[in-house]
Amino acid sequence: MSKGVKTMELQYLYKNNDKVIKQIAHIHEHIPYQYDQNYETNALEIALRIESMKLLLAYNDEIFYVTDGDDNEHAPRIIAYIWYTIDCNKNETFIYIKSTYVHPDYRQQGYATLLKDSVKNVAIQKGINRIESKVHKNNISMRQLNLKLGYKIKDNIMYLEVPHD
Repeated sequence: MSKGVKTMELQYLYKNNDKVIKQIAHIHEHIPYQYDQNYETNALEIALRIESMKLLLAYNDEIFYVTDGDDNEHAPRIIAYIWYTIDCNKNETFIYIKSTYVHPDYRQQGYATLLKDSVKNVAIQKGINRIESKVHKNNISMRQLNLKLGYKIKDNIMYLEVPHD
C-alpha cells in the first residue's frame, strides 16, 4: 500500500452497484469544471453517464474505488476512484485510463498512487505492455504524479510502458 494511505480497502465496482455508479458518474461529469470554469453539465448528462457506465462495466471497462467506510442512507462516500478500459482496437492491447479522482480532503495521501499501481498490476497480470491516459494540461498534480511513476508524454497523452520481468 502507498505511503500515507490509511488501511482502506480498494474495491472493484460491479455493474449492479447503482449507488456507487451514480456517485462516480456525478463526480466524473463535474471533473472538467476544475480546469474550465465555463464547463457545465446537467442532470440529463449525468443520467446518460450512469447508463453508459453500466453498459461499459458489462464489457471491457473496470473501476476500482475507495470509500470512507461510513455507510449512510445513500452509500459510503467515494474517496477515490480510477476508471479504465482494456482497449483492443489498435494493433496492440493497452489499458486506457478514462478518469482518476481523489476527493480534495484526501489528496496528497497516496490514493492516486494506490489506484494507478492497481491498474499497473492488472496490466502485468494480463500481459498488457502499455497504459495510456489523456491528462488535461492544467492538471499539474496528475501530470507530476504520472511523471514520478514513470509515465512519458506524447502530445496530449501520458503513457507508461509496463515492464514484465
